[in-house]
Amino acid sequence: MTGLVAPGAAGAAGLGPAVAAAITQAHGGRVGVAGAPGGTRFTVTLPLAAARSRTTGTA
Repeated sequence: MTGLVAPGAAGAAGLGPAVAAAITQAHGGRVGVAGAPGGTRFTVTLPLAAARSRTTGTA
């Protein structure tokens, strides 16, 4: 999934982004974040299962 925009209150903080980053990294992916007036954009990138199995030796 890419291009998710999460509007929120200024100065708001939560565990959601940290949890999402931990899960994404555990699966060999990465999370990008860019802030702008009116919202924050999170980009989640995950490897394809076939590509991951070639690099780790698992399915």
